Amino acid sequence: MNLKQLIGKNNKIDIVDDEITEENFPYQKVRGTDYKLFHISERTKSKKIVSEMEKEGYVPATLYELLSWGGWEPFIKNGQDKMVALGSSFTNTYGYRNVVCICKSQRGYDLSTVAWDVEWEEQEIFLGCATGTTKNTKQNFIRVVFRKLLKVVKKLRIC
Repeated sequence: MNLKQLIGKNNKIDIVDDEITEENFPYQKVRGTDYKLFHISERTKSKKIVSEMEKEGYVPATLYELLSWGGWEPFIKNGQDKMVALGSSFTNTYGYRNVVCICKSQRGYDLSTVAWDVEWEEQEIFLGCATGTTKNTKQNFIRVVFRKLLKVVKKLRIC
């Protein structure tokens, strides 16, 4: 599905920034469905947010993951200023790196770009995507070990 189709499928977005094109944001494969919202408690730069995500086994979500996830609407409705996908960026005509966000506006929801190198406010949230090294992977490992133990226990009961 191309970017225009994905935006069209998500019919809650009213305005799309002119800079959000497939040229600026080439297709990126959606890496999974394990997402986490990262909230900040103080004004923070993007690098620090990315570092916090990585400590927990997440990476910043891309534009395609943000649109595919679709769970952003309740958070923005409930007073959040914007939800940001730090995983997709492009350099604009002025040489600044921009990322994508979904914002609540008077018209509805806007898909727009904002500078990467800003100090983010406390009310903004960031979508992270699991890298496979999260606690969920550890939980999967525990499940596999547990299943193997169950098989052994069942065999012992049969004998």
